[in-house]
Amino acid sequence: MLVFEYRTVSLEYFLFKMQPSELRMAAENLRYSFRPLWDAARILSLYSVAPYSKKKLKLKDVFPLPWDDDNEPAHDEDDILEHSKRMEQFAKLMSKKK
Repeated sequence: MLVFEYRTVSLEYFLFKMQPSELRMAAENLRYSFRPLWDAARILSLYSVAPYSKKKLKLKDVFPLPWDDDNEPAHDEDDILEHSKRMEQFAKLMSKKK
């Protein structure tokens, strides 16, 4: 119910179309759905305190967030090719089911 509670999918999709594997992926990546809201709050807080600071502030200085220190590597071409192949396999599988 976390996926529905945090409105990452519609109720109709959640109840009638979502597969168990999608639910697992959505739950694993739930923390990313909050990032835009927290980043907006962080920008607002930076602009609120910046006029009163003598030094140049960074977003991380004013409002540190857990994912600031994520050392997730950037996607390289091999990752993109692998993902593309998996998506093609998935598309073929889905077209066979119809």
